[in-house]
Amino acid sequence: MSPERSDTRVLVSMKGNLRKDSMMQVKYGQLVRSLHRHITLAGVFDANLQGLSRVSTALKTLHPVWRSWRERYSKHPAAFKLRSMTASRWVAHQDVDAVLQLGAMFDSRFSQEAVPNVIYTDYTSRLSAQHREGKRSPFRGDKLNEWLTLEQRAYDNAAHVCVRSNAVRQSLVDDYGIRRDKVSVVGGGANLGLLPDAVTRPIGGPPRILFIGTDFYRKGGDLVLQAFAEVRKSIPQSRLVMVTRLPRSHGLPMTHVEVIESGFNREIIRSQFPLADVFVLPSRLETWGDAILEAMAFGIACIGVTGQPMEEIILHEKTGLLVEPENPEALSQALAQLLSDRAYCRMLGASGRSHLEKEFTWPIVAARLSNVIEQVVAG
Repeated sequence: MSPERSDTRVLVSMKGNLRKDSMMQVKYGQLVRSLHRHITLAGVFDANLQGLSRVSTALKTLHPVWRSWRERYSKHPAAFKLRSMTASRWVAHQDVDAVLQLGAMFDSRFSQEAVPNVIYTDYTSRLSAQHREGKRSPFRGDKLNEWLTLEQRAYDNAAHVCVRSNAVRQSLVDDYGIRRDKVSVVGGGANLGLLPDAVTRPIGGPPRILFIGTDFYRKGGDLVLQAFAEVRKSIPQSRLVMVTRLPRSHGLPMTHVEVIESGFNREIIRSQFPLADVFVLPSRLETWGDAILEAMAFGIACIGVTGQPMEEIILHEKTGLLVEPENPEALSQALAQLLSDRAYCRMLGASGRSHLEKEFTWPIVAARLSNVIEQVVAG
């Protein structure tokens, strides 16, 4: 045991296999490793459905579109209950002081009350339901209400709830009636391992804009293409690279646009950051802003939108620029401003990197989470 590590035993519960699922490794691997430097991790439990439970839930949620089926399967109330029963039964047989539950897709205290549970989540289902344009809320009516009731119970059962942003904390207070002192904002880290060297792009080269978002519409890819078409009128040498899944029939301008359909290939994604001058993400629904943090880690100036948790990452005119959502004109003006003043663009990128080093690395977030867990265990 390292000298600074507490002997408090904590079980991590999550919906996903941290050993086999590459997406889970990227999203939570560094957090779990960083936590182990502060507290004793007794194990990581995967609450995903298995066997007959998985088959029965899949049959209940059949849909001809694969992505819709996946969302319905994951967010059906029956799946929430089954994951909760499995996780809480497992916890009841473990010799641990606390549980750290990643996400609010189940309840680790559903049928056991002996072990305190701390939930760490980046969004709430009520926020998703309020922003249906993001297509993260697959049900309405009774099914949605049933899910919200189960989610409410999970937050009520938790000893404490940690979130990435003040926006989510406010939702827990306003939409779920959770006491403000029961919710802590701890942020989130850049999913890059060791921080890379900051980008030093030649000012004289053609300016390059980077957009990353598998979900083209939810991430605002159409808005970026509209804005870029305007930018090219004043800066014709500019280029746009989009790492996304472009819809087949979109009818949007594509001159000087390169599309890379990488899926979740981290090497391809990471290779694009050093080539970019500006990173842009005008999402219609963004639960946090992982890609923004990655761009900031490379020292790239970022453009995002207001009214999203990302505005707690990007400090307007200090570490990047923020524009109104659904506003291609404002987006094109922000892009033109940075591409036409490359020195200012570099300054924002350098400030963003410095801000990230102080606030948004997984060791920093893990230390905040560990402090909360220790306080919960101490009573």
